[in-house]
Parts: sequence; C-alpha cells; structure tokens
Amino acid sequence: MGKAQFNLIEVQVSNFREKALDETLKINELLGKRQYDEAHGYTQIITELVSSYRKSIESYINQSIKPLFNSNIEFSFSLDDVQKEKAEVFKWFDEISQLLQEFQRKFESKDVKSIYESENQLIGKIGYNQCFADFISTLRSLQTEYLTYLIHGDRDELGSLFNSLKFHTTVRKHSEKLFKDGHYAQAIFEACKALVNQVRDKSKLTTTKEVDLMGQAFGVEYVTNPPLRVTKKPVLCLNTLSNLDEIDEQRGFAQLFMGTWAGIRDPKAHAIVVQKDPYKTLEYLSLISLLAKRTDEAILST
Repeated sequence: MGKAQFNLIEVQVSNFREKALDETLKINELLGKRQYDEAHGYTQIITELVSSYRKSIESYINQSIKPLFNSNIEFSFSLDDVQKEKAEVFKWFDEISQLLQEFQRKFESKDVKSIYESENQLIGKIGYNQCFADFISTLRSLQTEYLTYLIHGDRDELGSLFNSLKFHTTVRKHSEKLFKDGHYAQAIFEACKALVNQVRDKSKLTTTKEVDLMGQAFGVEYVTNPPLRVTKKPVLCLNTLSNLDEIDEQRGFAQLFMGTWAGIRDPKAHAIVVQKDPYKTLEYLSLISLLAKRTDEAILST
C-alpha cells in the first residue's frame, strides 16, 4: 500500500459534499430562470453522485483500508470503527436520496414555493454532516499512521530481513549500513564494486575494464567436435568442466558476472537512479551475494 493509493481519499471519498453542492447551486440558478425541466435533470445528477460515492467508499475500504489491518501496526481506530462510521455515512446518503425523490416529485406539482422549500431542505442536508466529517477524519488518521509507519516503523523490520538472508560477507561489509539507512541505490553500487574487487583479487588479473575482467576471469572456450574439449580454460573455474553441462554452467555464470556489472553497477554509477524499493534492492543484493559465494568456491586454474 503506497501513498498514491491513499491519495484516492481526495478523489474517491472526501469531495462528495462539494460536488453535490455544486449541482444544487446549478439547480438554484435554473429555478431562478424558471427552467424547471433543466433543474429537474440536475437532481438526477445528484442521485447518480450518491450512488457513485457509495460504490467508491465501499471499494476504498475493501481495497485500501481493510488490508492495513492484516499488518502488525496498531492503529488508533479499528476496522469496526471504520465500518460503523461508514454505516452512518450511508444512512446520510439514504436521507439525501429520500429528499431528492421528494424534490423531484415537487417539480411535477409546479408549485414554486414547495420546490424552493424542498431545495432548501436538500441543501441543508448536503451542506454539513458530522458523521461524514468524522468518517473522513478517521480515514485520514489511518493514512497518517500508516505512512508514518512506512517512513519509520518498518526500518527495523527491513533490517531484520536483511540479516535473515545470510548475505556473503562482501555484501554485508559494504552494503548493510547503507541499506539499513535507506540508501538503496548506493547499497547496490557498493556491493557491485566489492564483487569486482573480490574477482580481481582472486584471479590476479590486472584488466582495468570491469566487464572484460569478468569475461576473462570466468569465460571459457571449447569445441564440440568429438571429443568435447576445452580450448581455453577460465581463470576461475566453477566446476571441473568435464562435460557439456558443466561448461554451460561456467558460460552462464560468466554472462551473469558480466551482466551484473553492465546492467546493474554501470547504470547506478553513470545515471541518476532513484531506487526506492527496499525489496527489489534485496533481490539485487541477493544476486551479487550469490556471485560472491561462487567466486569463493571457484578454483584458480593453472
């Protein structure tokens, strides 16, 4: 659940009264011009607004509010509180609908005085309602509490998740503090740099271009014409390269090592990258950690 979804309060729920009052003002103008048929048409617009907002509120509670109570957050209001307040709002909607029906019947009578009286009753009913104000206040309180939790409350939870993943020491050393402080792009960037240094140290290669370094360290060349044989061994062997499956594994990981630098580290270094998703960050770090572990396991060829 993100802030953007919570902002649907503004477009789905809280502005009903303003829209309904706008329509009643149009009715008032038309009545002043004695355009009764046109004014009658606007009462139908308010009826449709009531129906639309009932559906919007129901949808908002089901999609945006109920899921909050499946978390471990302690809110100031319970889901029962929200449902009770919603019931009061829906009762208010029913009262508006009843007045609208009476208003529409008055148009048929052509009694100007009763039409204006009915209109004033409708404006009074729409103009202010404490249960609606309380309902909106409760929804906004839940929004504030949840967003506060997102900013502060789940930092410890994310830190625990980082710890539980048992990352390679290279990742932990260079990325743990950055990740736990919320610097996600930098955490990935530093882990990638550390992986390259690990590969360079183990392979003893002096190649300066990092993608080439990865290719030279793990790349393998071979021929399949019988007998299958390796024509150029990698500097760092991930297995014995004794059959095609093992050669394919070596080739696949060579591409992963090169792709990690080209596709992850370089964009983080040379572009303005905004990484806000901690869970996606953990996925990046998991890949880098796996490659660091495979580097540890690799055998330096002679």
